[in-house]
Amino acid sequence: MVLNLGLPQGDEVNYTRALHDPVADDATEWAVKTMKVYHFSTAQTTNPTDADYTLVKAYDLPVTTAEGSTSVPGSGQCLDYGDGEYQIRISLRSNAVGEGTRYKFVVVTNDVCSDFDNSLENATDESVTLAALKVCIADKQLTGETNSSDLFMGNTGALCMTGATGDLTLTRGHNEFLTNENDKITLTRIMARLDVKSFVSASNVFELKSVAVKYGKNYIAPKGYLFEQEAITTGNNIWYDDARAAMEVTQNSKYNTIGFPDYNNHTGEEEWVAETSKEVKLEGGGTITRTGTWYKKVLYMYPFPAKIGGNITTEIPKLVIDYTLNGEPGTKEIVMKDETTTFAFDILRNYVYTLQVGDPNAGSKELNFTFTCAPWNVHQIDADLNEGEAVN
Repeated sequence: MVLNLGLPQGDEVNYTRALHDPVADDATEWAVKTMKVYHFSTAQTTNPTDADYTLVKAYDLPVTTAEGSTSVPGSGQCLDYGDGEYQIRISLRSNAVGEGTRYKFVVVTNDVCSDFDNSLENATDESVTLAALKVCIADKQLTGETNSSDLFMGNTGALCMTGATGDLTLTRGHNEFLTNENDKITLTRIMARLDVKSFVSASNVFELKSVAVKYGKNYIAPKGYLFEQEAITTGNNIWYDDARAAMEVTQNSKYNTIGFPDYNNHTGEEEWVAETSKEVKLEGGGTITRTGTWYKKVLYMYPFPAKIGGNITTEIPKLVIDYTLNGEPGTKEIVMKDETTTFAFDILRNYVYTLQVGDPNAGSKELNFTFTCAPWNVHQIDADLNEGEAVN
């Protein structure tokens, strides 16, 4: 069985190994460092559910760099062709193909999925279902002691991604690998990303100091489930609950080292800083081009639902920003909510949330703060600052 992986795009950071159109992503956000493949099957042919699919076999696949584009993976291997292209090959059990049997393959990268794997020790494979896997949490968990976005970064990190095929009907060929028309698994990052864009003009000396997400004491930083809100719908607890205390998820420590440099003055060693611009409308008519500095990968966070079981989440996460404006220090807490409804907006996996900072209104010392969000699979995310309108 040969499966190709579809890696999520939209990093907006130039990948310097080669030129691409569109520009490929920075490896820190789509690199596959560990690979787990789960093979499920069911004999239920009429509208099978995840609970009908039972485990056939689990595979730990080593990830190996391909030696040229014509290389093919060996059995039980994942080949990395570079630029986000991966292919895996697994040998299925001889009894894995039968008339009327359906199959699903699930891929989990950069996470060992210990909750599910540990359950295999006390149960037969046939009793372990896809539904049970869908409600498992990631092993990398943000806690009061491990609250830095660095948990997902660097050599020991890499963002957890998951994906699954749809229902497959496989056929056996004589001395041939099994093939099918839907052999591509699209992976999705299980967390969200936060960027910051500063559109404060040069006439106001603005310096960003730090950014963090603050969770209340009753709804603390949520657990990272491997599949989108599956556990919420089944009534599982999604909150980190080792202690009832407010918790902050801190920024990527790269910004602790270099600070938040101005695009025009930074040394170029940090490619996560860029210039951004957008035409915005003026109240009296016409437009102007507003330029600013774009800070990418400021922090990562797990999804946070606006509602659970139909009930509105009351303790909405806040963004805490420390800064100086014209030499005066300031701190601002921005509730992550929809300004039109005043309720929390869903923080979704594989989305980029951008805090945009604008000039104070005339006669005011209060900066303007605006949120935008967009799916993470879009290459260029550059929304304007609310079309020039201030949102406090």
